[in-house]
Amino acid sequence: MSGVSARRTGEPDAAVAFGADRGALEGRRTYKVWEAGAPPMRALEIASHTTYQRDLRAEPARFAALGVAEYWRLDPTGGEYFAPPLEGERRRRGRWEPVPVAPDADGTLTARSDALGLELHWQPPKLRLYDPAAGAWLLDADDLHQAHEAAEHRAAAEAELAALRRRHRPPTP
Repeated sequence: MSGVSARRTGEPDAAVAFGADRGALEGRRTYKVWEAGAPPMRALEIASHTTYQRDLRAEPARFAALGVAEYWRLDPTGGEYFAPPLEGERRRRGRWEPVPVAPDADGTLTARSDALGLELHWQPPKLRLYDPAAGAWLLDADDLHQAHEAAEHRAAAEAELAALRRRHRPPTP
């Protein structure tokens, strides 16, 4: 694939690559397979008014040429561009085959990514990832922000408690 940049071949909105050279990717805005050393295993496109037609028609062939094993599309509007709003395809025997996507008991669209070993859950407005092997949700940006805020509050409370203990130490005999 030398000479073809990821930008020209349809850079995905999000991608996962195993065995890629992290040093070759740091500070880059494009993913170049020949520099990274591995193609993305999974690509995700998030539909918009300007991209949804390309996401459906041109991107599957471009991602296949890059060696992408799974291609996912997400319509954040809930169905204005794609129905259902979460769609996936896997490469099998040189062809894209649909990944089953079905609503669970609460209506959340759910599918399994074989490339990642994870479940994708479209819980508007978020696409969440669940690791069935660990029995846990992967943290998203909101989760990380909340964890960071909780850690800051905990550290402040512990510092305040330590200061109170120092001020109110019983006199030593």
